[in-house]
Amino acid sequence: MAPTLGKIKYDFYICNSGGAIYDQNRDVLMMKKIPLDLARELISKVHVDVSIIHNEKMLFYYYKKIPKILHPHQRVLKSLDSIDDDFIMGMSFHFPKGQLAEAKACTDMINEQYFDHMSAFQNNEHVDICANGCSKGAGLKFIEDYFNTPHHKVGAIGDSFNDISLLQAGGVSFTFDYGPDDLKKEADYIVGSVGESLKYLL
Repeated sequence: MAPTLGKIKYDFYICNSGGAIYDQNRDVLMMKKIPLDLARELISKVHVDVSIIHNEKMLFYYYKKIPKILHPHQRVLKSLDSIDDDFIMGMSFHFPKGQLAEAKACTDMINEQYFDHMSAFQNNEHVDICANGCSKGAGLKFIEDYFNTPHHKVGAIGDSFNDISLLQAGGVSFTFDYGPDDLKKEADYIVGSVGESLKYLL
């Protein structure tokens, strides 16, 4: 939310790949959680940096070493033991640039071994993980029902593999000319910018 705070007033927020949905006042409409013990177990298997969403904060746990320069919004987690709840809201593994095959293998492993508790979605070199049954598409469907919006007026815009369910759920869907082929197959329109999508929708 940080880049647009104070600039755009949203009607709702779909966060954590559909694992948490808030209204315009950021009150919770729906939230599902991941057991912390399973998150710890998974992190011990995947040896890359990970960002963890807990209590609406983004925490970064670095596998090898903490970078010398950090983004202002980054909060470093030195130990998983410092999380004082028995759950987290979501997390993402961050593979080095270019390791698309490794990210895909990690996504497949999580969906095969942890499907009772978690769902994983590849986002280029990143692997986004939310509670089982959650997805961006499920989040969009929740909002469609919540606001009783006609399906053909529900727009979806996505640019990576983790947006496939989102495009499938939209009444009209957009992706970009640089997007992966699998995503382009799901989109109604291929555009050059978000602005081009919004011009059509508005």
